[in-house]
Amino acid sequence: MKKNILFTKNLIDYIKMNIQLIRSLFLILFFVNQVVLAQDSPFVMTQIGPNNLLTTPWDLALGPEGYLWVTERQNGVVVRINPETAARDELVNISDVSSTAGQDGLLGMAIHRDFLTGSPYVFLSYTYLVSGQRVQKLVRYTYQTNGNDGSLYDPLTVLDHLPSSNDHNSGRLIFGPDSKLYYTIGDQGVKDCPNNLAQFLPTQQEIDAQNWSNYPGKILRINLDGSIPDDNPVLNGVRSHIYSYGHRNPQGIVFSANGVLF
Repeated sequence: MKKNILFTKNLIDYIKMNIQLIRSLFLILFFVNQVVLAQDSPFVMTQIGPNNLLTTPWDLALGPEGYLWVTERQNGVVVRINPETAARDELVNISDVSSTAGQDGLLGMAIHRDFLTGSPYVFLSYTYLVSGQRVQKLVRYTYQTNGNDGSLYDPLTVLDHLPSSNDHNSGRLIFGPDSKLYYTIGDQGVKDCPNNLAQFLPTQQEIDAQNWSNYPGKILRINLDGSIPDDNPVLNGVRSHIYSYGHRNPQGIVFSANGVLF
C-alpha cells in the first residue's frame, strides 16, 4: 500500500513538472508570436490607373528612376508607367513574339544594375516561332528617352533557341548582384517522370554544339554576352549555363540583401 502511495505521489509530481514545462513553452511561443505580429508593415493598397491600363501583364519591375516597368505577355509590349499619374509610355512592341496560351509570349525582364550610370540596358525573354516550332530567346535592348517618351531599340540577341512550351515555361529573368543573368525554364509541363527533362543534364557534345534541349526544369546563370560563366557549377562532368536543376515551374526568383538566391 505504501509503495502504491509513493508511486502515485511521484506520478503526480512528474505531471506537475511537465505541466510547468508546457506552460513555459507556451509563454515562449506566445512572446515569440507577439514579436512576429509586431513586425506587421503598414501597407496600403492603391490602384494605379484604370482597370484596362495593362493587357496580360507578366513581369513587373520598379525601375531605378522610380517608374513601373511591365511586360505584356500576349501582345509583346513593354510599357513604362508613372506610378503617380498612371501615364503609360509604350517602349517597344516586339513583332515576332508568339503567344498561344497562358505561359508563352513576352515573359521575363531584367534591368541592368548600372542603368542610370552608363549601361541603359534592359534584358527581355520571349517565345517565337522558327519553322513552326516554338523556341525562346534572351535579348538585350538599349533604352533612350526624350522627356516622357522613352523607347527600347537596337535589339541584341544574348542567347537563342532555348527550349520552349506554352505550359510550365517559367520565364523569370533577373539581374544578379554578380552582374550575371539568371533565367528560369520550367519542365514544359511533362507529367510522366521518366521523360521529364528536369532531371537530365546535357552532355559536353551538346553544349559544344549549342544544343540546349536539356535545359528544361533548370535555372540558368548566363554572362551578359550569352556565354557560360567560368565559375558555373560542373554537373555530371559538364559546365553549362545550368546553375541548378530538378525544378517544376519556378515562377519566383530573387536575391536577398546579402546575395543569397531564393
